[in-house]
Amino acid sequence: MKRLLILTVAAFFLLPSLFSCTKEQSSPFFKRTEVGLFDTVCTFGTTGPGEDFTPIADALFEELARLDLLFDCYEENETVSNLATVNAMAGIAPVKVDALLIDFFLYIDTLPPALLEKVHPVTGALTILWKNAQKEGVPPSKEALHEASAHINYRHLVIDAQASTLYLTDPAARLDVGAFAKGFAAKHCAALLADRGVENYLLDLGGNISAKGYDPRTKKMWTLGVDDPAREDESALGIFPATDCTLSTTAGDKRFFVYQGKNYHHVIDPATLFPADSEFLSVTVCAADPALADALSTTLFILPKEEGQALIKDLRSADPTLSALYCKKDGTLFSTEGFPKKEGPSLSDNGILPALLLLLLPLLACVFLLIIKNKARFMPFVKKHPDFFSKRNLLFLGIVLLLCILLPLLPSLFGSKGKSGEAVIRYRGQTVKTLPLKEDCEYLFSCPEGENMIVVEGGKVFVSSADCQGGDCVKSPPLDESDGLSVIACLPHNMTVTVKREGAP
Repeated sequence: MKRLLILTVAAFFLLPSLFSCTKEQSSPFFKRTEVGLFDTVCTFGTTGPGEDFTPIADALFEELARLDLLFDCYEENETVSNLATVNAMAGIAPVKVDALLIDFFLYIDTLPPALLEKVHPVTGALTILWKNAQKEGVPPSKEALHEASAHINYRHLVIDAQASTLYLTDPAARLDVGAFAKGFAAKHCAALLADRGVENYLLDLGGNISAKGYDPRTKKMWTLGVDDPAREDESALGIFPATDCTLSTTAGDKRFFVYQGKNYHHVIDPATLFPADSEFLSVTVCAADPALADALSTTLFILPKEEGQALIKDLRSADPTLSALYCKKDGTLFSTEGFPKKEGPSLSDNGILPALLLLLLPLLACVFLLIIKNKARFMPFVKKHPDFFSKRNLLFLGIVLLLCILLPLLPSLFGSKGKSGEAVIRYRGQTVKTLPLKEDCEYLFSCPEGENMIVVEGGKVFVSSADCQGGDCVKSPPLDESDGLSVIACLPHNMTVTVKREGAP
C-alpha cells in the first residue's frame, strides 16, 4: 500500500507537468497597426522588452508614412516632390526627387523582362481609368482604353541617377507603382530594423508579410496564414512556417465591382487592357526579397500556369526560397518546388489536447473495470500481493489518474485565456477607445465616414454591424488575446480593432 501511495503521489505531480509542457511558454508579443498607409492595413509585431518596442515602432511607421508620401502617384504634396509631381510634369520637365525613388526605379530595372512585360510602373494612364470605374461601378469605354494603351510603355520613363531626376517623355503617360511599392517599402524597412538590432519580427503591409528570424515564444519559425479567396469569413488556405522570407499574395477578391453580372477586379493585364482573366483565385509568392515577392505575385496571377512556373524556375538560381502557391478557381491548391509545407494542427493547439484526453477517460474506465473483474488473468503476481488490486486501491488510483488528466485542462476549459487583455479601437492611427475583454459589452464607434458596432463577448471582440461599403470588417473573425498580427480593419472608416495583451505597451 505504501508503494502504491508513493507511485500515485508521484504521478499526481508529474503527469500535469508533462501535459502542461505540451503548451509553449508564452512571452510578450507587441504589435502596432495603422490604417491608410499604402491604402491598406499595416501591422508590425515583435517580441522582447516592452520599453524598446515603442521607439522602434514609432521610427518604423514614421518611415512608412514617408515612403507612402513619396510613392503617391495621384496627390501632390507641397513639402516634397513625389511621383504625383512626376506625373504632373510629364512631357514638361524632369523632376528632382528623393534618392530613395531613384533607388526604387533602378531596382525595377533589374527585374526580368518577362515580369516587366506584365507588370511595370508606367501603366497609370490605364489603371486610372479602372480606378475611376471602380468608384462609378461602370467599366471604361473601349475608346478610352484604346487611347490609354498608347501611353503605357516603360520606355517613356527616363531615370537620371546622377542628377536624381525622373522624367516621363510622353505628356499622357502616368506612373502607377501599386505592384511594387509595398514590397520595396518592406525591403527598405528591413534594413531600418536591422540597423536598430531587431532580429525577430513580422511586418504585414496589406498582404505582403515579411518574417524575420524566429518566434521567440515558440523557439520555432513564424507561422503565417494565407487567406482563402473563396471564403468571405477570411478563413485561411493554410498556415505555413516561414523565416527570413516574405509571403506576398495577389487575389481578385478584395477590390472589385460588379457590372451587369460580371466581376471586374483590380489586377489589370496591360496586354488586354482589362482585369486579368486569371486561371487562379489567388497566387502567393515566397521569396527572400520582399520587393520581388510583391511584383512576382501580381505577374504570376496574370500569366498562364506554364509561363509562370517557367519564370519561377529561371529565378530560383538566384533565390532558392523562391516559390509559389496557387489557388485555382475550383479551390484546389498546388505549389511549386520549395514552397513552405502547410502545417497541420498540433496536440498543443487550443481545444485539441483537452478533447483527446477527455476521449481517453471512458477507455481508462473500461480498463479499470476489466482489471477489477479479471485481475488474476492480467497480473499473475496478484496472488503474492492480494491487496494491491483491491477495489479500494483501484478506485483510489483511478481518481488520482482522473485528477492528473483534468487538472492541467482546467485553465483551457474554464480559464481566462483571451480575457485578461483589452480591445484597442483606433481611428486614423489614434486610440479612441479600449474595451476590457473580461467584460461583455457593446461600443458604437462613430466617425465622419460612418459607424461600426463593436462587441466584446466571451473574451473575444468583433464587429457586429457597419455601414461601410463591402462590410469586410463584419466578415472578419473575432479576435482574442492569442491573436498575433490579426486585426479587424474598416478601411472606409479608417478604423482598426486590435487586441493588446495585459501589460503590453
